[in-house]
Amino acid sequence: MKVGIEMLTGKLFYVEAEDEATVGGLKREIARKEELEESRLLLVDCSGNLLQDDDRALAASGCCDGSIIRLIVLPVGDLAWPRLLEDWDFFHVHDGERG
Repeated sequence: MKVGIEMLTGKLFYVEAEDEATVGGLKREIARKEELEESRLLLVDCSGNLLQDDDRALAASGCCDGSIIRLIVLPVGDLAWPRLLEDWDFFHVHDGERG
């Protein structure tokens, strides 16, 4: 399947993934393609949900051919990223919603 990856900068690129690919496999492919550290990558599906379980199949996460996944590249440094993940549902805005 072909998955679109949209970065916060607006850059959009595509990654080929096997039908049985996992979230972790997609992160590895993105890291290789974009020369990024895999450990700094967060993936967000089109509904605004974090794809946190690296062992979960993309298909089980609702991803299919043509899906667009948002990519967040975490900055280097000792910041409170576990806290960011805990608060994700609090501060992210779903498409079309206004607070």
